[in-house]
Amino acid sequence: MIVKDCTRCGADNAKHYQGSKECVECEAKRKRGYYKANRLSILAKRSAHYDKNRETILETRAGYWRKNRKKVNAAATLRYRVKKGSVAQPDSCESCGKPCKPEAHYEDYSKPLDVKWLCRSCHGQHHSVVQRLAV
Repeated sequence: MIVKDCTRCGADNAKHYQGSKECVECEAKRKRGYYKANRLSILAKRSAHYDKNRETILETRAGYWRKNRKKVNAAATLRYRVKKGSVAQPDSCESCGKPCKPEAHYEDYSKPLDVKWLCRSCHGQHHSVVQRLAV
């Protein structure tokens, strides 16, 4: 992310994605509007892409499932338990306390119910810190 003035709303020192003239908020608003206006054609293109590349997509998914069996099984177990109500998904991040729909972070995939509930931002930060420490 870079910081500069937004060409759309005029916000000073707003966060921008690399190469964008709009701030993050304006770009998200513009993309939501585009999707809303072109939803049917976007969905048709996605469907056509899937139909054309079905075999490759399924092979890729199967390969991921084979390579990450513990991760996939842990996520499926947790999803099932949350759906059945035996595990409660909190309404806020355990790290920053931000109200959101947090993501499950596993320290050990062999313990699928032992998770930290983190917002997307904290989850990404946690993984980037872990990756930096591993190097």
